[in-house]
Amino acid sequence: MAPRAGILLAAVLVLVLIGGAPSVSHGQVKLNVVYIVATNAEIQALELLTSPEYQARYGDYRKKYGIEITVKAFMAAGDKYNAIKAGAVDIDVNFGVLPLAVMVAEGIPVRGVALASKADYMIVVRKESPITRIEEFRGKPFGVTTLSGTGYYITDFAFRAVRIDVKKDLQLKSLPPPTLVAALERGDLAGGTLFEPHTFRALKSGRFRALGAPQEIYEKAFGTPWFHTALVAKAETLRRQPQAIWSLVRAIFETAGLLEENAEAVAKRFASNKQFRLDEAMAREVLQAQRRNWINQPLTSEMLGKVQTFYDRMYEVRAMDKPAKAVELFAVPEGGR
Repeated sequence: MAPRAGILLAAVLVLVLIGGAPSVSHGQVKLNVVYIVATNAEIQALELLTSPEYQARYGDYRKKYGIEITVKAFMAAGDKYNAIKAGAVDIDVNFGVLPLAVMVAEGIPVRGVALASKADYMIVVRKESPITRIEEFRGKPFGVTTLSGTGYYITDFAFRAVRIDVKKDLQLKSLPPPTLVAALERGDLAGGTLFEPHTFRALKSGRFRALGAPQEIYEKAFGTPWFHTALVAKAETLRRQPQAIWSLVRAIFETAGLLEENAEAVAKRFASNKQFRLDEAMAREVLQAQRRNWINQPLTSEMLGKVQTFYDRMYEVRAMDKPAKAVELFAVPEGGR
């Protein structure tokens, strides 16, 4: 085989392996869609959209929206981000708003196309703990699930609101959620920040109580929501197949509006995922709570202004190496969503 032919064959194999550009079949654009396994409303909408229950009640989404979705769920954010960097993903439906700015700064060609969910974290203590206000954690051991992601930064800003520096004024420890809960129960920690479904399981046990939601403390102190997730598209796909991307965005938002009337079917799908260790009744409660965090608003200039405030706060604490401009990170369809 000639060297040039070998190079061409290798290029074709790479495109096949990572997905390549979206293809068109029977007038429908095929999109490679990914997400981190989670209970967010956007994931619920995607699961419902691609379910047999949806097809039976509302018809074939492929004909309705002119797209065909191939979905891959990831357990680890790092694996998902590697797939995005390799160009194998057309759209991620629960991409972090903060990681979006970081990835674009690294030169990865992606664009936000919609805001999805606000954060849903909870500061938890033992049921018998004498602590009633977060100011009382000063000098005490406190647990978070990460020292670099949302769990850390949302905790940091909640304590900033009451003039506590988490690095100086707390004995901060980073632990996986189950280990954090066990440390709380032993009394090794005075409190900790959890996320769903770990918060739900801890509170449901009756051994712990909620002290406060850090995102609510942040919003009250800084006047803007803590934006957690967004729908993020591959820039090349957005340029080549904009109608397909905006059709998927519309499909997710319209299907999110159907979640309440399909709560039983959605709960069954999530209960079947053994990672969550939730039965149908518990899944129903968790999913309903998560739906309250859904940002059912278009990307207006006002919303982008709030996202800009969020990015400015993140840069202040150097969660990002460079300042970010929300208007450059997010694309807005002509005439609105």
